[in-house]
Amino acid sequence: MKKKLGICIPLSDEEYKKVEEYCDITYIETNDMSEEDLCDKLNGNEIIVTMGEYAGKTTIDKWADNGLEFLINARGTPTMVDWQALHDRGIPLGHCPGRNAVAVVEFTVGLMIMLLKKINQAMIGMHDGYYLGEEKDNVFDYIEKKDVNWNYDEGSPYMTMGFGGELYGRTVGIVGYGAIGRKVAKICKAFNMTVMAYDPYFPKEKMEEDGAIPSTVEDLLKNSDIVSIHLPVTEETRGSIDDEWFNMMKPSALFINTARAAVVKQEALVKALEEEKIAGAALDVFWEEPIPSNHPLLKMKNVITTPHMASLTYEVYNVWTNKLVIDHIIRYCEGKPMENIWKKLK
Repeated sequence: MKKKLGICIPLSDEEYKKVEEYCDITYIETNDMSEEDLCDKLNGNEIIVTMGEYAGKTTIDKWADNGLEFLINARGTPTMVDWQALHDRGIPLGHCPGRNAVAVVEFTVGLMIMLLKKINQAMIGMHDGYYLGEEKDNVFDYIEKKDVNWNYDEGSPYMTMGFGGELYGRTVGIVGYGAIGRKVAKICKAFNMTVMAYDPYFPKEKMEEDGAIPSTVEDLLKNSDIVSIHLPVTEETRGSIDDEWFNMMKPSALFINTARAAVVKQEALVKALEEEKIAGAALDVFWEEPIPSNHPLLKMKNVITTPHMASLTYEVYNVWTNKLVIDHIIRYCEGKPMENIWKKLK
């Protein structure tokens, strides 16, 4: 007998057929749907798959009273689900760790390169009309020269921006050595970087197997040229990156955050940049999104800001996430041991 499945993420035709072998499927589009409506539309299913929709205690209790046995949240960290309510009802919570790992890793290393080589400053300068020559009637008409270069006059990019740098030979500090941090470390090793890593919950011997140096926070911050944050938001990590952290970093160091803004005290970061305690930052996440238009970080030339887009790839939402969700569903239906079950409680 097929299981009843309520799902909030779209599946391809091929994926639908694969799941349909095991389940009677109810697909719900949840755009701007209230929690109450979500609760009613998915009620009565043995398996429920959510993503960004909130499911609190009242919703979970109602679902549990009407046959829910397995809830899957199609995110790495299921922040929109009341974990404790599920635990109290004895219902496992499947999640999708690493679904956005490739996307965020590539984005993170891209930010390192952009910031270190000052690509953002050059792009903005060109776009805003700096560093440019006079207008020409025919831009395709030019005199060929052996050496084509911008000049070294006052106001040229070479004089105003100064030297960039190379990843090669530098030290990167990875704070949080989970699915994303570990992959960032691997790519940084390919650039011939020294990798230091801090994660009190990850085995040191496995870090060493990866070629990373297990480190204390203090050693990592004092020795890293680039500090890259890959922490979840927990009671332990919330606001943990503060004045003390930035005071330990090199004045030449760069700070990268593609994880969550809540782990950083924003006043401390702004102060560190204004007082030149660090050389620059690249941020894809903010304390309030959209970020207020008058936020001081937006006016700093040595800060790259992007609108929480590191994981915004086709592959994250249509390949990796669906693969993990379907694996959850099939394992449950076949009675196989469950993997990627959320174990943390609030």
